[in-house]
Amino acid sequence: MRSRCSSGGSSRCLLAEARAAIDEDGADTIVLASLTMRTAGEYLRERLEVPVIDPGPLAFALAEMLVELRLTHSKRPYGGRASVRDARVVQR
Repeated sequence: MRSRCSSGGSSRCLLAEARAAIDEDGADTIVLASLTMRTAGEYLRERLEVPVIDPGPLAFALAEMLVELRLTHSKRPYGGRASVRDARVVQR
């Protein structure tokens, strides 16, 4: 796939690529692939008709959800019982 960006700045290049993904490939969501694209998320959201997922806020929301649900990693592959330290983290 040839890039549609020869000049115009990174935000315009992202917009051109996102637009091509929507128009040519039928994309119904754009997922940014880097925390360094944080400012591009809002720029794209204002200009595209599909959802734009920013990995930074998504990672924080996922971490908050795991804490609220008191979910943690499986103890099974690590050979046994949870440690006292694990219990303190979940009880917060």
